[in-house]
Amino acid sequence: MDLYAATALLALISNTSVGLIVWRKAREPILRRYFGLVSLAISLWILGCLGQSTLGIKYAKLFDIILYTGAPFAPTLYLHFLLIYTDQVKPKKKLLTLCHTLACIFVLLNWIPALRPWYITDVPQKFIYRSIAQPGLLWYVFSLLYTICVSYCFYVLFQTVKRATGAKKRQTQYFLTAFAILATGGTMYFGLVFNFNFPPIDNWFTITYGWLMTYAILRHRLMDIQTVIHKTVMWLTLSSSILIPVGLIIYFGHPWLKNLSSLQLSSVIGIIVVLLIPYFKFIQPKIDQLFQRRKYDLQDILQNFIHNIETLKGIDELVEKLQSIITTVLYPEKLSIILFDIKLSDKRKTSRIVGLPQDFNSEQHHTFLAWIEEENEIIDPDIIEIVSQNLNIRSAIQRYLDETESKLVIPLTHDGKLLGIINLGQKRNLKPYTRPELEFLSGLEAEAAIAITNSLLYNDVQRMTEELTGSLEKLKKAQVELVRNEKLASIGQLAAGVAHEINNPIYSVSAEIENLGDEYQEIKDGKLTVEDYFHRFMNHSLPLIRSGLNRAYNIVTALMNFSRAGQAGLGYNVDINRELDQTLLLCAPREAWRLLQGEARSLCFKPSPC
Repeated sequence: MDLYAATALLALISNTSVGLIVWRKAREPILRRYFGLVSLAISLWILGCLGQSTLGIKYAKLFDIILYTGAPFAPTLYLHFLLIYTDQVKPKKKLLTLCHTLACIFVLLNWIPALRPWYITDVPQKFIYRSIAQPGLLWYVFSLLYTICVSYCFYVLFQTVKRATGAKKRQTQYFLTAFAILATGGTMYFGLVFNFNFPPIDNWFTITYGWLMTYAILRHRLMDIQTVIHKTVMWLTLSSSILIPVGLIIYFGHPWLKNLSSLQLSSVIGIIVVLLIPYFKFIQPKIDQLFQRRKYDLQDILQNFIHNIETLKGIDELVEKLQSIITTVLYPEKLSIILFDIKLSDKRKTSRIVGLPQDFNSEQHHTFLAWIEEENEIIDPDIIEIVSQNLNIRSAIQRYLDETESKLVIPLTHDGKLLGIINLGQKRNLKPYTRPELEFLSGLEAEAAIAITNSLLYNDVQRMTEELTGSLEKLKKAQVELVRNEKLASIGQLAAGVAHEINNPIYSVSAEIENLGDEYQEIKDGKLTVEDYFHRFMNHSLPLIRSGLNRAYNIVTALMNFSRAGQAGLGYNVDINRELDQTLLLCAPREAWRLLQGEARSLCFKPSPC
């Protein structure tokens, strides 16, 4: 492997590393996606150059196909990425569509053997250190597309630098410088195609681009990427170590690879790709866990927590969820949660204590709790000196941190009221809490405070529901009892009325019988003849007795019919007129019954089946 091939391999590693940093750590998913595609296109371009400089003329065409698979998309995707970064995608949508369409056409021309001569006629070795494409007619159209895209990228970056201020301006300046270096390297390749005998330094521009982008990311948070330098370097070193065996295979297997046919070489590349799948599926996640890379998924974890809040029922489930998330993501050695009874306004009485002794007395820290409720910000030991100039407050903060063994104190407040506190101890890896983690905790605090309020409302609603359910049951029982009493009262009223109605004819009959006894005594005394006595009995007493007994019989019969005693089932005929007569007979006084009877009969109901 000569110097040019070595620089090509280094450029490939450099560009891939930058792509991995942005793809894994940029906050905006669309930025990650498009910068990853840009890096992939550039890597294919560099890979083609590497193959043309190491495997000789035999495989020059194969690697030229790889090169021109990435080359058309490199400028178009970079333009698309910059427009996303500067929020100019919508106005330039038609331009992007045209550029991407042309890039796809050039890739098809590159892949289809019958059409490729219109694009690339041959891949001769014009220079000692590499082969280079012999352009066809349509290649010049591609070079025009490249020129337009690169020029427009410069225009976008220059305009953004002029408009931006502060950190955004400095970040865009780094973007502009890095892109200028990358475009210089790409333009030198076009010079080689045009037979300009440039020195073999084009790969150095790509390497410099990668280093400059890495520095801008680490030092100036380019694309809002935040990281710890030494952990990133270690992670990249370990993660990219898989490229070392691949490089060794290419280096030591160079003589053997040169003697392979195109099909055999493609098979070897396919086998290498298949062997890399277990690495990216199993080994790489273990490396991420070793370096605690889960912290870069904090926004996703926070969004999942927000989506799962509505499924949590009650304070206990919420506290368990908070413990699980914080312990899993931030690795604190000690975690405690204190919740206060917000219904008590005169003093802060704890309602739940997790991770601290149950006899923890929050009232001893009234000064600190009142201050943190007013300030409503995350507290750590490093900012005690600047959060307040009051020595009493500083002392109260330090006393609370010492008693709870905390490095971070996160207040849970809602509508200016302190609902609780989350206390985090030292991280297990002894490293400080980073700004992304503090931002994550701030977002978690806001959502947790709302969730606590909702949980308290849920508990109150649940308690009120239970109370209302109990009251409803009591009301139902009272209603049943009232209905029963009403029925008993109705039965008593009915019995009293029936007794009264029966008592009247019986009294009449009894009185007439007594009169008959008195008249019989008059017969004995000779004051009344037998004929007169018999005549009066037949014409007066007997009809009166018969009428009274019939009246009592009718009332008893009506009562039996009304109760339907001994009658079961449905499907019998009902005479409505008779039923009304019997009902009125039971319920109304005799004279009123006669009047009502006449009114009821005037309705002329006909018997009908029921």
